[in-house]
Amino acid sequence: MTATRQLFFGRRLARRTVNIICRCSVAFGSFDAEVIDGVGVNGVGRLASAASSILSWFEAWIVEGPVKFAAGVIGALSFPVRMIQNGSVQSYMLSIVFGLIAILGYALYLAHHAIR
Repeated sequence: MTATRQLFFGRRLARRTVNIICRCSVAFGSFDAEVIDGVGVNGVGRLASAASSILSWFEAWIVEGPVKFAAGVIGALSFPVRMIQNGSVQSYMLSIVFGLIAILGYALYLAHHAIR
Protein backbone atom coordinates (compact mmCIF):
# COMPACT_ATOMS: atom_id res chain seq x y z
CA MET A 1 0.00 0.00 0.00
CA THR A 2 1.21 3.41 -0.78
CA ALA A 3 1.63 6.20 1.70
CA THR A 4 -1.19 8.26 0.21
CA ARG A 5 -3.50 5.32 0.30
CA GLN A 6 -2.63 4.65 3.98
CA LEU A 7 -3.21 8.29 4.74
CA PHE A 8 -6.58 8.13 2.98
CA PHE A 9 -7.69 5.05 4.97
CA GLY A 10 -6.35 6.58 8.17
CA ARG A 11 -8.36 9.74 7.65
CA ARG A 12 -11.42 7.73 6.69
CA LEU A 13 -11.06 5.61 9.84
CA ALA A 14 -10.61 8.72 11.98
CA ARG A 15 -13.67 10.35 10.39
CA ARG A 16 -15.79 7.24 11.01
CA THR A 17 -14.56 7.00 14.58
CA VAL A 18 -15.38 10.66 15.25
CA ASN A 19 -18.79 10.20 13.59
CA ILE A 20 -19.55 7.16 15.78
CA ILE A 21 -18.42 9.03 18.90
CA CYS A 22 -20.67 12.00 17.98
CA ARG A 23 -23.68 9.71 17.44
CA CYS A 24 -23.04 7.93 20.75
CA SER A 25 -22.67 11.27 22.48
CA VAL A 26 -26.05 12.42 21.13
CA ALA A 27 -27.67 9.11 22.10
CA PHE A 28 -26.20 9.18 25.61
CA GLY A 29 -27.17 12.86 25.99
CA SER A 30 -30.74 12.05 25.01
CA PHE A 31 -30.77 9.06 27.38
CA ASP A 32 -29.48 11.27 30.19
CA ALA A 33 -32.06 14.00 29.52
CA GLU A 34 -35.05 11.67 29.13
CA VAL A 35 -34.38 8.74 31.44
CA ILE A 36 -31.92 9.85 34.11
CA ASP A 37 -33.10 13.44 34.53
CA GLY A 38 -36.71 12.98 33.44
CA VAL A 39 -37.69 9.80 35.22
CA GLY A 40 -35.00 9.44 37.85
CA VAL A 41 -34.33 12.91 39.20
CA ASN A 42 -37.76 14.45 38.58
CA GLY A 43 -39.56 11.31 39.77
CA VAL A 44 -37.57 11.21 42.98
CA GLY A 45 -38.24 14.93 43.45
CA ARG A 46 -42.00 14.41 43.07
CA LEU A 47 -41.89 11.42 45.42
CA ALA A 48 -39.98 13.40 48.05
CA SER A 49 -42.44 16.30 47.75
CA ALA A 50 -45.42 13.97 48.21
CA ALA A 51 -43.77 12.25 51.18
CA SER A 52 -43.01 15.64 52.71
CA SER A 53 -46.65 16.70 52.40
CA ILE A 54 -47.89 13.48 53.98
CA LEU A 55 -45.35 13.58 56.80
CA SER A 56 -46.10 17.25 57.46
CA TRP A 57 -49.81 16.45 57.85
CA PHE A 58 -48.99 13.44 60.05
CA GLU A 59 -46.72 15.51 62.28
CA ALA A 60 -49.25 18.33 62.62
CA TRP A 61 -52.31 16.22 63.42
CA ILE A 62 -51.05 12.93 64.87
CA VAL A 63 -47.97 14.06 66.81
CA GLU A 64 -48.58 17.71 67.70
CA GLY A 65 -52.35 17.43 68.17
CA PRO A 66 -52.33 15.24 71.29
CA VAL A 67 -49.31 17.07 72.70
CA LYS A 68 -51.02 20.46 72.33
CA PHE A 69 -54.24 19.03 73.78
CA ALA A 70 -52.42 17.60 76.82
CA ALA A 71 -50.59 20.90 77.31
CA GLY A 72 -53.90 22.78 77.20
CA VAL A 73 -55.52 20.42 79.71
CA ILE A 74 -52.56 20.67 82.09
CA GLY A 75 -52.52 24.45 81.71
CA ALA A 76 -56.26 24.66 82.46
CA LEU A 77 -55.99 22.37 85.46
CA SER A 78 -52.99 24.21 86.86
CA PHE A 79 -54.75 27.57 86.85
CA PRO A 80 -56.22 27.19 90.39
CA VAL A 81 -52.83 26.09 91.73
CA ARG A 82 -51.15 29.14 90.21
CA MET A 83 -53.76 31.36 91.86
CA ILE A 84 -52.88 30.18 95.39
CA GLN A 85 -49.12 30.33 94.91
CA ASN A 86 -47.60 33.31 96.64
CA GLY A 87 -43.93 32.35 97.06
CA SER A 88 -44.05 32.25 100.88
CA VAL A 89 -42.37 29.20 102.44
CA GLN A 90 -44.62 29.41 105.49
CA SER A 91 -47.80 29.07 103.43
CA TYR A 92 -46.31 26.11 101.54
CA MET A 93 -45.40 24.40 104.81
CA LEU A 94 -48.91 25.03 106.15
CA SER A 95 -50.31 23.40 102.98
CA ILE A 96 -48.03 20.39 103.52
CA VAL A 97 -49.20 20.05 107.13
CA PHE A 98 -52.87 20.25 106.07
CA GLY A 99 -52.20 17.62 103.40
CA LEU A 100 -50.53 15.28 105.89
CA ILE A 101 -53.41 15.72 108.34
CA ALA A 102 -55.89 14.96 105.57
CA ILE A 103 -53.98 11.82 104.51
CA LEU A 104 -53.68 10.65 108.13
CA GLY A 105 -57.40 11.30 108.72
CA TYR A 106 -58.33 9.33 105.61
CA ALA A 107 -56.07 6.43 106.67
CA LEU A 108 -57.68 6.39 110.14
CA TYR A 109 -61.13 6.50 108.52
CA LEU A 110 -60.27 3.46 106.37
CA ALA A 111 -58.77 1.63 109.37
CA HIS A 112 -61.89 2.34 111.45
CA HIS A 113 -64.15 0.86 108.75
CA ALA A 114 -61.82 -2.10 108.23
CA ILE A 115 -62.08 -3.06 111.90
CA ARG A 116 -65.88 -3.13 111.94
